[in-house]
Amino acid sequence: MKKIYAFDFDGTLTSADSLPLFLRFACGTPRFLLGMLLFSPLIALAMLRLYDNGRAKERLLGWFFRGMREDEFNDICLRFANEYGCILRPAAVETIEKVQSEGGEVLIVSASPEKWVQPFFPAVRVLGTQLEIKDGLLTGRFQGKNCHGQEKVSRLLAVYPHRDTYHLTAYGDSGGDRELLRLADEAHYKPFRPDTIPLSPKIHRNEWPVALSVTLWVAVLNLLMLLKYYGVLFPEGEGCDTRNFHLSGFDAITYRVLTDWGPYYDVVRHPLLHWLLYPVYLLNQGLWGLTGLNCAMPLTCLLLVACACYSSVLFYRIARYVVRVGHDDAMLLTWLFFSFAYVMTTFVAPDHFALSLVLLFILLCGSEGKKDGWLFLLTAGVTLTNGAKAVLAMLFTRGRRFWRPRYLLLSVVLPTLLVLGAAWVQHRLFVLPQEQAREQYEKTHRTEIIRQARANHKKYKNAPWVIHKGRPIGYGTPKEGNELSQSLLRWTDVTTPRWDTTVENLLGESIQFHETHMLEDVLVYYRPVLLEYENWWHYLVEGLLVILFLSGCWLGWRSRLLWLLLCWLAIDMTMHIGLGFAINEVYIMSAHWIFIIPLMMGFLFTPRQPSWMLKSARILVSLLTLYLIIYNGWQLIDWMLQPIVPPPFNV
Repeated sequence: MKKIYAFDFDGTLTSADSLPLFLRFACGTPRFLLGMLLFSPLIALAMLRLYDNGRAKERLLGWFFRGMREDEFNDICLRFANEYGCILRPAAVETIEKVQSEGGEVLIVSASPEKWVQPFFPAVRVLGTQLEIKDGLLTGRFQGKNCHGQEKVSRLLAVYPHRDTYHLTAYGDSGGDRELLRLADEAHYKPFRPDTIPLSPKIHRNEWPVALSVTLWVAVLNLLMLLKYYGVLFPEGEGCDTRNFHLSGFDAITYRVLTDWGPYYDVVRHPLLHWLLYPVYLLNQGLWGLTGLNCAMPLTCLLLVACACYSSVLFYRIARYVVRVGHDDAMLLTWLFFSFAYVMTTFVAPDHFALSLVLLFILLCGSEGKKDGWLFLLTAGVTLTNGAKAVLAMLFTRGRRFWRPRYLLLSVVLPTLLVLGAAWVQHRLFVLPQEQAREQYEKTHRTEIIRQARANHKKYKNAPWVIHKGRPIGYGTPKEGNELSQSLLRWTDVTTPRWDTTVENLLGESIQFHETHMLEDVLVYYRPVLLEYENWWHYLVEGLLVILFLSGCWLGWRSRLLWLLLCWLAIDMTMHIGLGFAINEVYIMSAHWIFIIPLMMGFLFTPRQPSWMLKSARILVSLLTLYLIIYNGWQLIDWMLQPIVPPPFNV
């Protein structure tokens, strides 16, 4: 069977839109700027789909070239191709050359005029927009229709009418190629772009709407958090009394680290985290000396707002440039992510999850190879178990390069040794002496301890932290030689029901707050570990999100990003559902994995999908996002405005 390969030109074969480049090259900068200024209202209307795109382009080209001689225009097109050959994507040129060497027939089907596309590929047939010529002069009108959308299909079928006699492979990058991609037996959307994007800290113009809206929302939540807790945790601006802080299962360790710096985070699970916070601690000490107020909580709020801002930008970039959805769809998916219950909570909780999330997004965006080792060191240093995700990200993005001895040594082996070594050294220096001192105290005060234990058993036998704690895989005090394994095994659980945990906690409260026991910590309140919703629609929302997630996985099964994220998800589910790590409060771990749901749903929004699917997905996801923002936002704000309720047990 004959093989036909149809390529779009602008954005697919090139790294930039050729139209503005050609206009400026042909007419000079002053006239180009004047023309763009005059036609800017028309261009804006065309971008908003309030004016026909082809008609707008026809009027624009007519203003620049009406009355020009054909031979003069052809000469300009030839010189443009010679001088701007750099805009061609190398991978695209290599693909065309390979197809031609294998005997395939290549077409370029473009909305740009044939006359300036053809010189880039003299040996390839071009089906593009045709300019009308009379008496050797350009009239400023098109001969036929603008070669966009359905017209691309019509032009191709006019050349190759018997569709069942050949195999068609199409390449495109925009909504104007959607019909051509649907016609093809094999379709490639944005095929010659890498699955990584630049990690620029600069927020670009198209990213400002989502960054600003998310930042303002999280700033409001942190302001309410500050008003609720500052006077309680920092009485008269002195010290830090975290005994009165109870936000679901999150810890207020960051407040303690910034107040009185030390290894308060578990040095096995977070070996470098308190070191990363040391500069912020120094800043707090300076502000404390100037103002007389402990600014640990305001500084933490600023840090959380900054993490939310860049998390939104990085999520947008991943959806926009890796999943390859449109601008509006990327914004919608970003807000869907930030509408989840325990994503909102993550960005007001003084724990490590917000910082971990930013680092995971950086891994998904990709980085230069020389920075991989440092990125792995930071990711695993903040949360040790995320080191496995860093290794998988490098394996997926570097390919064969990952196995080169030098890369493997500098980016994986050496950082792993540094992180594990830091955890082991700090455990020996800080934790083990405390454990040994406690053991020595127990030996010398055995009688008193037994008496106190009996009294506590009667008093606390039904305490929340007793009745809600499942049986772990490993018990006991860490001994010399097994510090890391024993410290981690004590957090596991083999008795809590897995299916109910998945429905009610993992996919339930992670996404929607429960109506009762709002943000209560199961270890200090009598809040059931498994808490059913009172209304059926909560389960409907949960089911719809699961269906959309699975549908996105089905449609995006060819994407490397999908398989990387599924590997990440397998790590988290093995840890939480398999081993039961912190399973009684698994929802507070949401920030480490739940972004996978909206990213996978993004494959429903790629232009190659049928229009009915695109419209249905957008409507459904928009409604779900709106509901979750209103419901979860109302619940969280209402909780923040309520007085602090002391738990029945707080020891």
